[in-house]
Amino acid sequence: AREHGFYGWDFPSIKERSDRLEEATELIRALLHTEGRVNYQGEHYQLNNAPFAPRAHPDHPGGFVQIMIGGNGERRTLRTLARHGDICNIRGTPEEVARLIDVIHRHCAEAGRDPSEIYLTTVMRPALVYEQHKIDRLRQIHGEGMPEEDLQHLPIGPDEHLINVFEQYEAVGIQGFVFESIPNNPRLYEQFDEQVLSAFDG
Repeated sequence: AREHGFYGWDFPSIKERSDRLEEATELIRALLHTEGRVNYQGEHYQLNNAPFAPRAHPDHPGGFVQIMIGGNGERRTLRTLARHGDICNIRGTPEEVARLIDVIHRHCAEAGRDPSEIYLTTVMRPALVYEQHKIDRLRQIHGEGMPEEDLQHLPIGPDEHLINVFEQYEAVGIQGFVFESIPNNPRLYEQFDEQVLSAFDG
């Protein structure tokens, strides 16, 4: 069963969920960036003279709270990002990500927004491994359903391979990475930092 089933939550259509996401990000942005109280009248959410505090100040370290929108939906999700988001989180091969960034830029142009205002990130599941049999097994697991030629883009392998993969994404415009499903092992984090992330220092 899906999570919504466990908790008795409604799980509406894709269209309604997309509508709700757009309204929610619009009103959250209004709460974060509007001085004083906020009124909002949407189909799904309404605010009536709503206060919001504490509100971050642009002169403070970190500025306003950033709104991250994750997803590859080209018609709705990325359009909502272009209108109301601050950080995107997309996934795919470097070629697919480059195409999605172009879509984001088009939506920004339609919304009259500077695309450089959006921080571009991708999500991936890296594995720093050196034994070929482990590399092959993990690529088979994590790359299930992927074309053979795309497996090379998975961040699974020795440090040189991971650095090369990250550089490919950096070359198409990605500015940050979100890592998922990494074992809770501090020594593994240290090894990853020393052997991979240090290549990007400075």
